[in-house]
Amino acid sequence: MLPAPAQLYKCPHCGKTKPMLSLMSGNTLGGELWSDGRTIYPMLPRISAIQKCPKCGKYSFFKQWKNRGRSFSKEFGTTGELSYSDAKEAFKDLSHSSSNNQRSYEIALFFVHAFNDEFRRPKLREAIGNYKHLSTVSGSFPSPSEEDGCLFFEASKSVIENTINTKNAQILKAEMHRERGEWIEAFEILYQMQAGNNQWIVDTILYYTCQRDSSLIPFMVGGKKLDYSNKPNFRTLSLPEEPEVVEERKNKIEEYLSNVSCVTKRDLYYDILGGVYDKSTNTLLQLVQPSQERYEIEDETRNIGSFAFYRNEQLKRVRLSSELKSIGIKAFYGCKNLSTVFNQKSAIEVIEECAFMNCKSLTTINFIDYVKFIGRSAFAGMDKLQSISLSNYLVDIQEFTFFECESLRCISIPTSVRFIASYAFQHTALTELEIPDSVVTLGDAVFSRCFNLEKVKLSSLLVSIPERTFDSCKSLREIEIPQNVECIEQEAFSGTVALEKIRFHGKVKSISESAFKNSGLKEIIVPFWAKGHYKKLFPNIKITTKIF
Repeated sequence: MLPAPAQLYKCPHCGKTKPMLSLMSGNTLGGELWSDGRTIYPMLPRISAIQKCPKCGKYSFFKQWKNRGRSFSKEFGTTGELSYSDAKEAFKDLSHSSSNNQRSYEIALFFVHAFNDEFRRPKLREAIGNYKHLSTVSGSFPSPSEEDGCLFFEASKSVIENTINTKNAQILKAEMHRERGEWIEAFEILYQMQAGNNQWIVDTILYYTCQRDSSLIPFMVGGKKLDYSNKPNFRTLSLPEEPEVVEERKNKIEEYLSNVSCVTKRDLYYDILGGVYDKSTNTLLQLVQPSQERYEIEDETRNIGSFAFYRNEQLKRVRLSSELKSIGIKAFYGCKNLSTVFNQKSAIEVIEECAFMNCKSLTTINFIDYVKFIGRSAFAGMDKLQSISLSNYLVDIQEFTFFECESLRCISIPTSVRFIASYAFQHTALTELEIPDSVVTLGDAVFSRCFNLEKVKLSSLLVSIPERTFDSCKSLREIEIPQNVECIEQEAFSGTVALEKIRFHGKVKSISESAFKNSGLKEIIVPFWAKGHYKKLFPNIKITTKIF
């Protein structure tokens, strides 16, 4: 690699020039190729597709920077590669600021690569470099937080949705499905694909898809192509849930029962559709044969067990029992074609975590009038859910409860609720919201990336507005800070570009410097007796006093 004098590029935001790396020559020696589309050539470094301006700190696509010619200094310039934390901020900042599908695809794939670089690639590199099995590699490797995982799923989803119809793009689309654990979607894309010289890549990804393995796949590391030819013929494998493979229901049930203890088995029976029940607890344990589009739960059933309908992609309609009291963990998780749940006036009290997560066709939840507990992520990823009224018996709204319910525009929060946990309504379509005065505490980022949210009424009992509560709520126009609020934490209103005016009803003792980062705040209205206090906190903002 021979570097040339740096090229100067101009920031599209502030006009500051930045010296960028330029090469006289380079090569692909020691290159790496990975299943997520990442290529790394140590002797042929590339300018980062996303850049951060060293002066204004804003992120932008490198394509937007203007070339101002050669630098006359002896410096070689930089590639502008972002740290993971910067890549995460860039994704959150840029992914929702453009309606251009190509730009959305580029920033999403950029973050997928950054996520894998940070959390998944290092250990694999260590294993390959030392000829070790992955399970034997020791050392300290970073682990993603829940937020990191959620952002990865959001980014990979954007890659899938904005993929063009070329073979290489379709391979990457299938890989994103595989990394998300969406085996059938990946299988259907890859199975019939003829990719020419890249067929060995297709075959390898398809093999791991059939193995239900979502780990990152290295194809070439250190310039050496990895050999996967000793794997069994991928076309002899099939997904356990492949729709075309239909076995006799009785054999399936007998197979299921063979793994149940003799003591438990005495209390089990099954119906003609393959539903296995435990009569001692009146519980539907599992629908063993997943080929039915409609299923009616027996009338005396009080509980739906965990994973009972898990990833049943054929199921479209289900009738609940009139005696039903609880729905178990991931009971309907991933039933993406489930569109109707008939409620027989059941008084359900408990819905466990992830119970209806990723039920992407379900538009109505009409069975929660008596629910006392809803577990975390219970309704997350329900793309078509538009409105919901929560039970008057509900005390807490758990983490991620309605996360990424992208069509959810209206929700009624009852006065029984005391606590709303982190990310509960993140990335929903809410436009207006009233948080009742019963709510004492909010978690972090509860309403972050609610891009349509225009107006919010906060609970008068709130003492703190936590981190990133309204981050990137770019349509938020008005909000009043109640008298009891003592603290507004970092990035609480970051990116609220439409928020130009705020009313403070009391004296907020602590406001983070980044609380209103990148907001549109121009004026604050405060009690006359607190003007001096707010003048110190907001020296560059117009302050108006008023007697409330």
